[in-house]
Amino acid sequence: PSFSYLPAVGTGAGSVLYNKPVTISMASVLYIEFQFLFNASGDVYPDGIGFVLTSTSACALGIGGCGLGMTGLTMTGFGIEIDTTSSGNCDFPFGPHAGIDTLSACSSGSDCGGWGRPPLAISASSVPLVLGSMVDGTWRTAIIRIDSGFASLSIQGNFIFSHYLTGLAGIKSYYLGFTGGTQGNTSVAVRGITIGPGCPADSNGTLVATGCVCNAGYAGSIVAASEPPYYSGSCTPVGCPSTSSGTYVPLGCPCRAGYTGTIAAAVGLPYYTGACVPVACPANSMGRSVPTGCACLPGYSGAIVPSTNSPGYTGACTAVACPNNTAGFDVPTGCSCVSGYVGSITPTDTPPFYIGSCAPLTCTAKTRSPVALFSQPCPYYSSNTNATITSPCYFQAGITYFYRDLVILARTQLQTSAECFYPTLNISGNLIVAANGSLEAIASVTCGLGA
Repeated sequence: PSFSYLPAVGTGAGSVLYNKPVTISMASVLYIEFQFLFNASGDVYPDGIGFVLTSTSACALGIGGCGLGMTGLTMTGFGIEIDTTSSGNCDFPFGPHAGIDTLSACSSGSDCGGWGRPPLAISASSVPLVLGSMVDGTWRTAIIRIDSGFASLSIQGNFIFSHYLTGLAGIKSYYLGFTGGTQGNTSVAVRGITIGPGCPADSNGTLVATGCVCNAGYAGSIVAASEPPYYSGSCTPVGCPSTSSGTYVPLGCPCRAGYTGTIAAAVGLPYYTGACVPVACPANSMGRSVPTGCACLPGYSGAIVPSTNSPGYTGACTAVACPNNTAGFDVPTGCSCVSGYVGSITPTDTPPFYIGSCAPLTCTAKTRSPVALFSQPCPYYSSNTNATITSPCYFQAGITYFYRDLVILARTQLQTSAECFYPTLNISGNLIVAANGSLEAIASVTCGLGA
């Protein structure tokens, strides 16, 4: 449908309204799309147009000129105006503007060429339009949306305003349509009008009749209905998955501490894409994952703490250095006691992350029972017999036998260094020269630190 008003010279008004009222409630969503055109006559501008919701009648008409065809006792309700000029006290103070009016006449200001007062603008509803010349004869597209009591306007894709329609509460019936006001040899026109129940909040689309799809991250459906608000169903936000924080997918779901990934809203089950997966325990630690806990390996110190920042944790497990009196790079790779010390170092997972130590080597004196060191037949009355003996104390000693004398010629280090370094060999006993010529020495061995 279209509406064009081209009056004779002078101030004029016109209106076109649907002949059946529409019931509107606070839950209703109304979508209005149209094109409009303003034609000037030299320096004389048409005043503008308005979209009205009036409870008066389908034939209601207000005053012309700056009244935009919507102001007067025969018009009650609301109007959304697109105006080319300011009309005084109750209007925007300068230039092209848009606003919301109550359809009541202003108590002061311009008399609209003798027709009456301009509409009473709702406080703070008017905003300037920066769209070039509004009277250049160019068709412009406007969209009005009334949703839950709020009316919004955009022109040529530019958002102009959103304002609450005070007094719309409850369920009421309104005649919907367009009005216009001109002066001089000017005209206004409207064409390409689309009016119907609009897609509700959190859904995508224009009219319920042509289909509404829930926005990304929302679940549900919208179905056309014959009673206000002219649709059934709803679109409800989907909750964030368990491995993420946040409340609802449309608002954002950052991964929880210890998890990595992203959650992005999507259309269709499960209404999001992506996932938050647990971060594996880092190097030198053990455990299933960061969220379930990571402990440092034996020989390492530190802690792994889940974090929401990359890489999903803070901290590290660092190898413990080899302790005093040991040689080696660190405890995990092995530490051995240095020369002169004895002990061991074993990695553990509790402070100081190893057990054991390397202590200075000390010798405890040990005395062995007298044992027979040598027994061998000798020539009778031999006075210069040489022999070598091996002791049970794991060292060798060379001795020379003289008649009735035993002389120690050499001594060696014990083979078991844990017992002592330098043994002292004391040999005492008797040379027994038996009739059969046998020779026997009796030795008492003491291990200590003697020279």
